[in-house]
Amino acid sequence: MSTHLDEMPSMEDAPARYFRAGSEEYYIIMLRCIDALAILCCGLAAFAWRHGAIDMTSAYWGAIILAMVGLQAVAEPFALYGGRALDRPAAAAGSAVLAWVVVLSGLVALAYFLKISNALSRVWVGAWAFSVGATMIGVRVVAAHHLANAVAAGRMAVRVAIIGDMTDCRRLRAGLEGTPGIQLVGVIAPDPSWLMPTKPTIGAATARGSDVPVLGALADLVDLCARLDIDELALFGPVDRLGPVTDVLTLLRAAPARVRLCLDPALAAAPLTVAEPLGGVPTVALFTPPLRGGQHLAKEIMDILLGALLLLAALPIMAAAAVAIRLEGPGPLLFPQARGGFGGRSFTVYKLRTMQPTAAGDVSAPQAEPGDPRVTRVGQLLRRWSVDELPQLWNVLKRDMSLVGPRPHALPHDDHYGRLIDVYVARRKMKPGLTGWAQVNGLRGRTARLADMEARVRYDLYYIENWSIGLDLRILAMTLYRLVTDRNVH
Repeated sequence: MSTHLDEMPSMEDAPARYFRAGSEEYYIIMLRCIDALAILCCGLAAFAWRHGAIDMTSAYWGAIILAMVGLQAVAEPFALYGGRALDRPAAAAGSAVLAWVVVLSGLVALAYFLKISNALSRVWVGAWAFSVGATMIGVRVVAAHHLANAVAAGRMAVRVAIIGDMTDCRRLRAGLEGTPGIQLVGVIAPDPSWLMPTKPTIGAATARGSDVPVLGALADLVDLCARLDIDELALFGPVDRLGPVTDVLTLLRAAPARVRLCLDPALAAAPLTVAEPLGGVPTVALFTPPLRGGQHLAKEIMDILLGALLLLAALPIMAAAAVAIRLEGPGPLLFPQARGGFGGRSFTVYKLRTMQPTAAGDVSAPQAEPGDPRVTRVGQLLRRWSVDELPQLWNVLKRDMSLVGPRPHALPHDDHYGRLIDVYVARRKMKPGLTGWAQVNGLRGRTARLADMEARVRYDLYYIENWSIGLDLRILAMTLYRLVTDRNVH
């Protein structure tokens, strides 16, 4: 079984979305939005009740904005928006209140040290604090009740596919019977003989000895997960029976779904802190999507808001660069180029032209190097300060890219390195970025050796596996420093 990039299933037709309306992640994202609105609306209502108007001073607006930011900052340690945040409404409400108290305590301490506490009405603070806390409790109780009803009615089931044999199919199916919130979609065949001689329509074949539909072959795993909206993969070991372990793990790592290793029932009583039940079968999560729950929304909001501000600030710089390019000689100001993006989907990236018109669009040409005659004099300056990359802020607003993420490569380079580096395809699990963890650690410019690209991939995977808003902000700040100090650009 080959897992090279050029032989991996295409996700060109995959739906470009991170979550489905009605899923638990949808509820978590709504919680984030409602909490932010509660802080704002309760602040306005408390001020109107106290003063009879809503013409708040900057001190009140500052308190509201800092409270919004502060609640998101403490969300993770208090598990406000975790994947199981609504399973126990009482615990969720308690965590919300505790997090809100911590945020308020921070605001009070800040106001005291800045000596601006007198600028805020104590009656307003009390009314605002109480109303926000009550709203957060009420919203979680209602959302948990609505979520439980939706799960019981089967309206938001987690879609699970099995990778295993017939014994595994029957075992998991028996465990899932009567389990609300989980839908067994079918089995992905590790044995090609399970499929009909001509490739069947999805679901047309059934596994031998079972009426569980065979979705396709293991080699088509990535494409099947995308097209069938598979949320979780239940993998029954040992892994080596599915094929070469390295190839199988490469496929699993690239799949846009949570991968669980199902354990023998005898291990259920063992003290495995990582074990989670799936239809009564103990499992271990091997790979999970890097962004879950409201993390998608948080990253996209930052991309849109900060990206729009950066684009407005960059317009004069891009205009000056365009004039310089035009004065230097004829040719287009911009050139589009196809790059590999999220989930393997290609998209068009925009750059200011820095090469001679005849060489700018040749993606099969070698990478630029020091003294490259193809680079124009203006192009050298633009590349030195990465001004040629600024039009990609438009790609960020189009949601093809993120401000921070693995840098997108030209499709021929994607194909080339996908053949040489097994884990290269795992970069597809996140949107490509305008800057990235590899770039701010000095890994930018020409990759003369395979080891150079392998190092970049290691840094990209570290970013994907350790993502946080804080890490994104750190990378953006380091990017500014690198623009001034880095000389490794050609």
